[in-house]
Amino acid sequence: MRLGIKSKLVLSFLLSNALLASLMFAISSWRFDQGFQAYVTQVEVQRMQAFVNALADQYSTQLSWQPLLEDRGQWNALVRLHVDDSARPAPLEGRDQGLGPAAGGGGQAPRQQAPGFFDRRYLLADLERNVLLGPPGPASENTEWIPISWNDEMVGFLGLVPRDILNESLDSLFVEEQKNSYAWIALGSLFIAVVIGLMLASLWLRPIRLLQNGMQKLAAGDYKQRLQERGNDELAQLAAQFNFMAKSLDENKSVQKQWIADISHELRTPVAVLRGEIEALVDGVRPLNEQRMHSLHEEVLQLQALISELHELSLSDLGSLQYQMTDLDFTDFMHALVVQFSRASAEANLSLDYVASPEPCTINADEHKLKQLFVNLFNNTLNYTDQPGALAVSWLVEGKTLKILWADSAPGVSPQEREKLFERLFRAENSRNRRTGGSGLGLAIVKNIVESHGGSIEVDDSSLGGLQFTLRLPLQ
Repeated sequence: MRLGIKSKLVLSFLLSNALLASLMFAISSWRFDQGFQAYVTQVEVQRMQAFVNALADQYSTQLSWQPLLEDRGQWNALVRLHVDDSARPAPLEGRDQGLGPAAGGGGQAPRQQAPGFFDRRYLLADLERNVLLGPPGPASENTEWIPISWNDEMVGFLGLVPRDILNESLDSLFVEEQKNSYAWIALGSLFIAVVIGLMLASLWLRPIRLLQNGMQKLAAGDYKQRLQERGNDELAQLAAQFNFMAKSLDENKSVQKQWIADISHELRTPVAVLRGEIEALVDGVRPLNEQRMHSLHEEVLQLQALISELHELSLSDLGSLQYQMTDLDFTDFMHALVVQFSRASAEANLSLDYVASPEPCTINADEHKLKQLFVNLFNNTLNYTDQPGALAVSWLVEGKTLKILWADSAPGVSPQEREKLFERLFRAENSRNRRTGGSGLGLAIVKNIVESHGGSIEVDDSSLGGLQFTLRLPLQ
């Protein structure tokens, strides 16, 4: 049979409390037996004073125990004379049937004891506690010794062997009654444990059931599910994590829909242009010449570049983009790139200002991907900067970090648009045309490459009037 969490919790409460109740019952019973027996013994010791005084008087006759040793009948007579029901605890009210006070009398009827009963429980010993009178053999370890004195001088001991209270009817009845009380208390504790277990299990399982229902709806595609976060315990933390997961899935679903719509739009435009050009040639509207072929070739190249960038971003998201990390001398690497960018900047009427740190710098990076990062930044500058314009590139070492500054001239971007620059397929409103504004994937690729190298990138307003990108990469 498969047990649910509620049954397991209740069963755990029941077993733990049953074990605790059994342990407490056993310890309480044992301690009660020990304590009650000690109590009975102490009462008997206190009531033996008359017997001790009689023995002291007997000793005073000849200043010796010899008369008692020679006449054991006298010893037995003394025992029977001074030991009766008064040496025992008073019986429980209404429980000493047939053993209570005699009818019409105020005293108590003596108990019927087996022959030699008192002889076996009382001992007479000398100062070294050597047994003179009493049962044969050495005294038991739990014997109570009562000193006997004459003229303020100790002359011997009266030994009292504690009785076995479980063999005494009234004492046994009292002990049994106490144990029954303990047993009922233990059963009541178990019942209360079951009730509390059921209540707590229901209380604890309520958020778990809500979480289970939420997970089922989440698995069915309903990402709007949210759970109430009550308290600060683990269940509340679990609810918070569920809400975070549901929110992330909902956002990812929205982003995915927008991503598919944007890709469709981006692919539809070059394909439509290409189709229109081809249909015009087929219908004879436009002549097939070198200029038309060059235009078709440009459209195909743009479409191919867009597809390649989309493919690279998808690989980066899946973690399948391979990086060949090597030790790279950043000074030589950046110098070669600036030389390459200088020619294109001059053709685009952009002035290029480059400032390199005199400190040597080596980083662990993929040279090909790092080159693609700066090429994308440079293309972004070419596509979005008014001509004539300016580009300032500098880098320096800050502790264990390489800091790179990339700043261009006007136009700038509003703060609202600046926050979306690294989103895929985003282009500022003044550059929506692909022919002048690019595909909108370059900066998204830049961010992926930087983060794959363990770095970060930020964008802010540039002192030249455009944008300033701040890249930080860890040194080797």
